[in-house]
Amino acid sequence: MAFREVLACFERAIKTTVTASICVFTFFSLFFYMTYCAVRETVKRIASCYLVFWFIEMWYYFRNSYTFPELTEFKKTYVEDSPEVRAEKIREMHENFFDEHSRTRENKADEDYKKDFRKTA
Repeated sequence: MAFREVLACFERAIKTTVTASICVFTFFSLFFYMTYCAVRETVKRIASCYLVFWFIEMWYYFRNSYTFPELTEFKKTYVEDSPEVRAEKIREMHENFFDEHSRTRENKADEDYKKDFRKTA
């Protein structure tokens, strides 16, 4: 699994968590603000309960955002292995990256050569 995929997984988890919490927080904030003047003491109690609920909700989202299958696979592959196995996997990952990068450079050089050849022909 590439490091970019892990970062993308973290990004999805954070975006989902932040979006959900903003929506919920905004809705309840507006609701409490509209009813605040009518029942001041009751709203204070409800607001304090809501803040406790919101912190519990955030803890739940952040706790569960790390249970994506990709991250579980990443943990199995790169964290739970012995240092020797981990080093070998990282070495393979680097070799694959550099092979792919060199192929891209060769293809670009071929394309540039063909363009130059067409100009001179």
